[in-house]
Amino acid sequence: MSQKIKRYGIPVPVTAITLIFGGWKNLFTAERFKILIATCLNYSVTDKKGEHSVLSGYQISTSKLHLVFRLEEAAAKKHLLIFREKLERELRHEIDQLKNTAKAEDQKTLLMKIDLFPHRFFDEQNLIDGQLIRLLTGQPVELPYYSPQLERLKRDVFSSRFCSTIDYTGATGPVCVTLVKSNSEETL
Repeated sequence: MSQKIKRYGIPVPVTAITLIFGGWKNLFTAERFKILIATCLNYSVTDKKGEHSVLSGYQISTSKLHLVFRLEEAAAKKHLLIFREKLERELRHEIDQLKNTAKAEDQKTLLMKIDLFPHRFFDEQNLIDGQLIRLLTGQPVELPYYSPQLERLKRDVFSSRFCSTIDYTGATGPVCVTLVKSNSEETL
C-alpha cells in the first residue's frame, strides 16, 4: 500500500506565498480593498467555468494576502501574473471612477494618492509558517504545550471574513478554493 507524501497536511505539490501590498491600498476603504482583491483572486485561480480552483487556502487582510496553491512554484507564479494583470486593470478602472466622482477640492488629494500607483503592487515572499498554512487549509494545529502566539494566530484566522477557513467550516467564502481532505497520511 503506497502512501501519499504530504507537506503541511496537504498533498504535494504545495506553494505558499505571501503578498505584501503597496501604498495604493490606501485609495480604498478596507472593505472595498478586500472585495477588489477577492474579485481578482477568483479570476486568477478558477477555471473558465468558475468550478475548479488551484487554491487550497488564503487570507486577505488590509496589508497582506496569504495564498496556498496546490501547484508547483512555476505554475503558481503563472496564476500570480494573471492576478497582477487583473488587479492592474481593476485598479485603473477604480481610479478612473474616483477621478470622475471626486469634488474639485478633493481632486488634488486624490491625484497625490494616485501617484503611489502603479510603482509597486505588492512584494512577494515565501510563506513558511507551517501553522498558518495548516490553519488556512483546514488542518488541525495542536502543540503539546500552550502557545499564546498560536492562539492569537487562530483567533486572527478564524475571525477573518476574507479567509478560506470559512469554506472548511461548510460555508461559502468570497474566494473559490479546493478543499484539502484531512487523513492520516505521512506528513513532511
